[in-house]
Amino acid sequence: MKCTRCGYENEDNAKFCTSCGAPLTMTAQQDTAVLLELAEAYTGSPAQARKIVEASQKDIRSVSAACVDWIRLKDQTLFQDAAQSAEGRPDPGYNHRYGKDDP
Repeated sequence: MKCTRCGYENEDNAKFCTSCGAPLTMTAQQDTAVLLELAEAYTGSPAQARKIVEASQKDIRSVSAACVDWIRLKDQTLFQDAAQSAEGRPDPGYNHRYGKDDP
């Protein structure tokens, strides 16, 4: 099944594009319900889940990334890189991977 967003050719049974994360076969209403369920599983909060999905690009990658960022703010030690905590210095690839400017 070809993704309408990026043109990537996915397996026929795929629900989301392997390349960009866009939904492949669901209607917008079904897609939003799935993304809300995902965000609520991450956050444990229906209200926070709605905020995340409404502010996202409505694809699984952007919702997941927003949820992880939300969790990271709530518990900064949870995502601390093992090398960072052992050596006391930040992961050099973090800013590049998450699109942040270098300090």
